[in-house]
This record gives sequence, C-alpha cells and structure tokens, in this order.
Amino acid sequence: MSTLPLTFSKALRQDGDRIVELREKVGGQVLLHTLHLDEATFVGLEQALAMHPFAKKKKDDDVLCFRSIETPIDDPRRFLGLTIVNTGSRHHTRIELSPQSLAIFQNAYDAWNGRLEESPSRASQTTTGLRPVVSDC
Repeated sequence: MSTLPLTFSKALRQDGDRIVELREKVGGQVLLHTLHLDEATFVGLEQALAMHPFAKKKKDDDVLCFRSIETPIDDPRRFLGLTIVNTGSRHHTRIELSPQSLAIFQNAYDAWNGRLEESPSRASQTTTGLRPVVSDC
C-alpha cells in the first residue's frame, strides 16, 4: 500500500455508474472514498491511471496522486492536478473537471485537510487554499 496522502487506486464502471476509489492517509489512518463521477472526468482519470511515463520503470510501481485543484484566473475551466509517482520519479498532468466533479473533489480535499489539521504528523505537510500542496507527492 502507498504511503502517499491522497492516491487513486482504481476506476471502474459498475451498473452504469463511473466509480473512482480515492485512498486517503492521515497519520496512521487510511480511509477509502468511492467517488461517483461524470463521464468526461472519469475518462480523464481512467487515462491517467493507464498512463506510464517512465520507460525504464515497472508500470506496477506507478501511483497516481491527487495533487491540486487548479482554478486559473480568467479561465472558467477547473482542473484536477495529478502526479504519477514511481520510485522517486514524478510526472505531473491534469484533467478538466466538470462543475459536479469539482464539488466532489473539493469536498474530498476539504475533508482530508480537516483531518490533516487534527493529525499530529501535520508538520511534514502543508496546504494553501484551494491548491493542496503535499510534500510527499
């Protein structure tokens, strides 16, 4: 299991639903969230989970991390910042979010941030506004 704070473990279609599993780690606690997403956001996450940008490393070692919620000025679009991590290497990417998916990820981030604020291991991680910055990812 990954020691990174917010990671995506899988994306699957089930009974017409598009479901993504988000693992959250705060201190020694690990929570699993099931997120129901719209088609466009789901397809973007599915592609990110399938992506393997490290030619000399094993795909099985890739971990997809929630990196940020990006809200550019002068652009109505919103993005989910992602980082693919593999034994010390990192690759950043992002996908566009629908308004519904933005709310889902904002809620997941706010809940994680609230638990992080209460965690004794807070010193190793910092956050700023809507753009979470996580030292491990």
